[in-house]
Amino acid sequence: MLFTLLLNIFAEEIYFRAWLLPKMYSLGKWSWIINGFLFALYHTYQLWLFPTIFVVSLATTLSVYLSKSILPAFTIHIIANFLLGIITITVLVLK
Repeated sequence: MLFTLLLNIFAEEIYFRAWLLPKMYSLGKWSWIINGFLFALYHTYQLWLFPTIFVVSLATTLSVYLSKSILPAFTIHIIANFLLGIITITVLVLK
């Protein structure tokens, strides 16, 4: 399961941040905001998490936009998913 999660994060970051974001630079300073919104929309199957996903997505996309590196995105994405997993497990155990 961990391997699948890491592959999913890798695929999402490669597509949204490494491939799509540079193609969106023609939109100017709005490119990172639009990219972050598209990433959040991609996760509409988790609609109850949309506000959180949107904020984290904007932070992740901005880090890539400013640093021109995908490494911050991988790090933020892994940490966010890990924390969400811990919170979910804790809530289920304490229920």
